Amino acid sequence: MLAAITVAGATHRIGAQTVALALAFAVGTAPLLFFALAGRGVADRVRAFRERQRSVRFAAGLVVIGLAVALTFNGTDAIQRAVPDYTARLNQALDRAGAISGLSPQQSAALQACAGAETDDLLDCGKAPAVTGVQQ
Repeated sequence: MLAAITVAGATHRIGAQTVALALAFAVGTAPLLFFALAGRGVADRVRAFRERQRSVRFAAGLVVIGLAVALTFNGTDAIQRAVPDYTARLNQALDRAGAISGLSPQQSAALQACAGAETDDLLDCGKAPAVTGVQQ
């Protein structure tokens, strides 16, 4: 919405629609100003925060710097590999049940046998079987 207001102002076509758009934007952002001012007031009143404000800001800065370094050196990839997949147990249970939706038991078994081959190369399991019964 702000971009539309900016474009309208840049084209020097300021009319009733542009004014209405700007007023709608102001009304929509007014709650944000309220929350910002209220949050600042609460933070000023909380003595524990005021006493530790410098150390909190320092710690937050260290976290941001640490994340920037991790992103630079692909540290996030190592973390992603180290943290187990939270859906792994569900996937394993579905695999054991043979519950590949829309496939016949023979198609499901053929895909599982092909995927079970341990190799570092990309596997060619043939043409993908037709999936049926998943229109809902």
